[in-house]
Amino acid sequence: MRGEKYAWRYRPRTACNTIQPMPLPLRRYVAVLAVVVGVVALSAEIASADGARCERCAVVNSQALQVGTAERVLAEKYVPIVYVRNQIESCDTRGSPYVPVPVEFLFDVDAIVLRKHESGRTTDEVRAPSGADLYGKDDTYFLDFPGDPKRPGCRFERDFLARVNEYTPTAYAHIAYEDGRDGFALQYWLFYYFNHWNNTHEGDWEMIQLTFEGPTPADALTQEPTGVGYSQHGSGERSDWDDAKLSKEGTHPIAFAAAGANANQFEPNVILGRGENGTGFGCDDARRPNRRVPLAVQLMEEPSSASDPYPWLAFDGRWGERAPWEFNGPTGPNDKRAWREPFLWQENLRPSSIIVPSGDTLGPNAVNLFCDVVWYLSAPFAQLIRLPRGVLVAGVVLGLSGTGFLMTRTSYRPVMALPLRRRRRFGQALSASARLYRRNVVLFIGIGAIFIPVSIIESAFQWVLFSTTPYVATISGFFAANRAVEAIIALGVGNATSSLVYWFVTVGVTAAIGRVEAGQSSSALAAFRDVLRQAPALIVPRLRALVIFLILALSVVGLPWAVRNWIRWAFIEQSILLDGTPSRESLAASAGAVDGSWWHTSFCLTTLWVVAYLSGPTVALLLLLLSPVSVATVNLTSSVIFAAVAPFVAICQTLLYFDLRAKADLD
Repeated sequence: MRGEKYAWRYRPRTACNTIQPMPLPLRRYVAVLAVVVGVVALSAEIASADGARCERCAVVNSQALQVGTAERVLAEKYVPIVYVRNQIESCDTRGSPYVPVPVEFLFDVDAIVLRKHESGRTTDEVRAPSGADLYGKDDTYFLDFPGDPKRPGCRFERDFLARVNEYTPTAYAHIAYEDGRDGFALQYWLFYYFNHWNNTHEGDWEMIQLTFEGPTPADALTQEPTGVGYSQHGSGERSDWDDAKLSKEGTHPIAFAAAGANANQFEPNVILGRGENGTGFGCDDARRPNRRVPLAVQLMEEPSSASDPYPWLAFDGRWGERAPWEFNGPTGPNDKRAWREPFLWQENLRPSSIIVPSGDTLGPNAVNLFCDVVWYLSAPFAQLIRLPRGVLVAGVVLGLSGTGFLMTRTSYRPVMALPLRRRRRFGQALSASARLYRRNVVLFIGIGAIFIPVSIIESAFQWVLFSTTPYVATISGFFAANRAVEAIIALGVGNATSSLVYWFVTVGVTAAIGRVEAGQSSSALAAFRDVLRQAPALIVPRLRALVIFLILALSVVGLPWAVRNWIRWAFIEQSILLDGTPSRESLAASAGAVDGSWWHTSFCLTTLWVVAYLSGPTVALLLLLLSPVSVATVNLTSSVIFAAVAPFVAICQTLLYFDLRAKADLD
């Protein structure tokens, strides 16, 4: 048989050998399997040897990979979350439609043009530019968006909302080092399409920065940040990582974007905005209700050519239309001081911001006054500064010339301090008031010191009203949709007590002058005793005048009569304290002194009241805008100046009354 040739060719002769011969196919299978196992074992041994020889190389490669990924992991770990104030309706500037977007939002858009401005001429360079088109362009270039930023209307909002859903809200991360400083800063740059604040302009770059002590991002993954800096207009605010004012969601810092301004605020409040070198003026509204905007993060690398991933980082031009002053488009991150000197930038930020309303001053609060003026006048002022430069210059020149002319139409000499009851021109009244003040400085400073106990009561009241959570929630929720009502509330709460104190100082000074005229010894305490003794007679007619004034003013049509009567009734207290006029006749007595000299009286009183109410806040605001002084220093400065100026104004007002009475007697 054919199979027999595969049989064993011999048979064992021993009896113990009983194993049967293995078939040939199975023997071949076992042989192949043995060869495979041997090859695998040999390969494993070789691989093990090679791995031992390259162990150090593998460690180096692993460390390089770790450094490269640490920056990205760190950027993802701390990427901020932005809360943007809600709009009540379209084109509502009390809220904001804008969120941080990638700069690609501007690229390859036919309506956006890269322009060049040089030697007084503007030329179109590239329409629908790309990021590569921006590479290497100097500061004579700018991106021009569709629309007029000085008169934005709803154009920028509509253009933004038409395409924003195509893009993911984005933060651009950057690892920044500073020569001579240990550690590094992790920066998140946020680009907004438009800044719709008091200074409207195209494009807006804001930034949130975290500082670390570790030398590398890999080290920073095992430690917490040491500090945080939030950009706000041209300046900003700083805090420690564990500061109570810094809100966080896990490791992600929270920024509350101010409506329109996009400034990063630590708290959802109305904040006094202060820019760099006096720019960025007004109040930032970062209150709730708002919407949460998580951000995707892109880790930037500075480009070396137009084909690199972020060529626009080498653009030194403007990210918005070129315009004068604060309406100019901003420069990019690479041209900011924080890019080159992150630690020095953060150290120069304010340690705190001023939350409105605030009530911790002795006189008219600089913060409240400033915000009140901005709330009521920011829109007209914005329209004013949009006028052609020649018109503005002409208006300023005419205003200063007119004021200067009126002030030259008076005489300042001779001083004529005594006798008190006599005719004086306004300049002579100012000179005589200064001499009386100097001769009785202790008396009048003592009267001004009444601000101290009253301010303590005022501050305590406002602390209870605005620091107690239920009141804050109620007020914030109820008035969130009504800026006008909110402004009135802030004005009333912030300045009503100060106005009352000013009235008390005025009548105190008037009583003291009455004693001086009568040849009696006087002191601040004696003057206030005179006031308290006649308090009902003084308060009732003044309240009556105030009620009539408010009724006429609120009727709108009666506003001219309200202004007319307020001037005519300015000397109610003088007529009672100095001439012994009965309370019920004091309004008529004051009006009788003013009649026939209304325009002269209104000019003099307006000048005095402006000096009284604006001298302290003006100096304090200059400190606030131009120096890094603390909030407490600003408020103290405002209070001290007001306490010193108020008695002088009261003296001058009293001498003006004596002038009017002397004129009436001669007539």
